[in-house]
Amino acid sequence: MDLAFEIKNFLKAKIRTGPRFQRALRRFTESAHLEGDALRDWQLQHLQRTIANAYQNVPFYKRLLDKEGIRPSDIRTLADMKRIPLTEKAHIRADPAGFINPRSRGFKFSVQTSGSTGTPLELKRDTPSIIAENAFLWRYWQQHGKRPGSRRATIRAGMVSGLDSDRLWVYNRHQNELLLSAFHLNDACLSKMVDKLQEFKAFDLYANPSTAYVLADYLARSGRALHFDAVFTSSEQLFDYQAELITTQMKTRIWDWYGQAERVSAIALCPHGHYHIQEDYSLTELEPIGDGQYEVIGTSFFNHLQPFIRYHTGDRVELQDEPCSCGSSWRPIRKISGRAASYIVAPDGRKISLVSHIPRGVPYLIEAQFVQDSPDDLRIRVVCEDQFSEREGAMLIARAKERISPDMNYRIEKLPMIPRTSSGKFMPIIPLGQQANQPQVNAEATV
Repeated sequence: MDLAFEIKNFLKAKIRTGPRFQRALRRFTESAHLEGDALRDWQLQHLQRTIANAYQNVPFYKRLLDKEGIRPSDIRTLADMKRIPLTEKAHIRADPAGFINPRSRGFKFSVQTSGSTGTPLELKRDTPSIIAENAFLWRYWQQHGKRPGSRRATIRAGMVSGLDSDRLWVYNRHQNELLLSAFHLNDACLSKMVDKLQEFKAFDLYANPSTAYVLADYLARSGRALHFDAVFTSSEQLFDYQAELITTQMKTRIWDWYGQAERVSAIALCPHGHYHIQEDYSLTELEPIGDGQYEVIGTSFFNHLQPFIRYHTGDRVELQDEPCSCGSSWRPIRKISGRAASYIVAPDGRKISLVSHIPRGVPYLIEAQFVQDSPDDLRIRVVCEDQFSEREGAMLIARAKERISPDMNYRIEKLPMIPRTSSGKFMPIIPLGQQANQPQVNAEATV
């Protein structure tokens, strides 16, 4: 495993820090200031290239555009994109080979989505798209203090070990990075991780919001201290309560990058507390769905092996009405609401997707996950301190009854830790019918 780890990270470093990466980083550093006609020209140029490639080389889009009577030359403005129907996840599951460019050359990489909205998708990436993604991230990181070569700590799944391994961390010498396991976030392991982090003295921390929050909560409860110059989060929705505890306990700012495994849209947090669509990353369309919310539709610019055109992400956002005081002309986002497909279905048919406020303020509660086992049964999986008793359990259930439904059957299940998905994401809701797809941890007790 150590040899495989070395080879893998050596190759990653070559791809992600080599001359092609440096050229891309310089290019995207310049494009970060585009606005007006110059920005529209950039978007249209990349858009037309994506559509021409898809029409010539990707079977699904050749059939789709022919069916709609559209040729690549018909896309002369950004508004012309409305003529093309949306691409849904179901299309990819039904015909995965139809989305692949068989003429693409060079190294090809496969990844799976987390499956947070159902069956995971297997996605393909070419080397140029990986270089582009890393260059966009580095542009953002450098804007907020990241220094090339500085020590970094990363808490992620799949990089260190699985749930059945005792390995808590490993050092990646090729990027001066301490990799810590997201599969071992219980107090005993966190104590050892904090020891190692204090010894390592990383400049910055990279993590999903939920894993950074678990670490911050442990610091608060144990009275121990860690300091980072920056915390960079991604891959999940960042909630206010998480950001507050992370910044307080780690004495730093959080910089959050919100995107998808499909890489069709990116939204990043600015110093003034608003998110901004990264307009040069892709073409991001916002479709109004009522109540001030918009769904994110994205078209990729840089992956010619598996391009996506007008991809329906399922992400929802709320726009900021006024221009952001940071000075950027890129569209400001007031709130990211996450993906709408993970929800609890109440007996009266209502769909509840926001549950993060239910556990807040319940004493001795560290983390909670809501699992719908049947139309009438809801299991609340909790990680808690020893003092958590039937009284706190009753308080949690009372809040769930008030905010979800008084007509459901509730039970609380204590766990040493709530398992993450294969990609390290925390799922606050496990919808009805998806329990079998989730990693399992034996319960300690039921309250």
